[in-house]
Amino acid sequence: MTPTIQTHPPATTRERAGGESGLRPGVHTVAATPFLPDEALDEESIGSLLDDVVAAGAEGVLVLGVLGEADKLSDAERDRVV
Repeated sequence: MTPTIQTHPPATTRERAGGESGLRPGVHTVAATPFLPDEALDEESIGSLLDDVVAAGAEGVLVLGVLGEADKLSDAERDRVV
């Protein structure tokens, strides 16, 4: 099954307080961005990483979110990850 990729604006105060967020119900996870030993983006691994996350039952995935890797990437690289 191919996951549907959706982007959402940041949550509002009402949403953070438990209101409707527009997200699918179920498990959502944060995916680390894969890098090669030379710290270049490992684009070949992104697809298999997300396939594994979906196969494990995740309904949603946050990329470039919390580990600081977005700052290491160019705008073009961030666009390719998303």
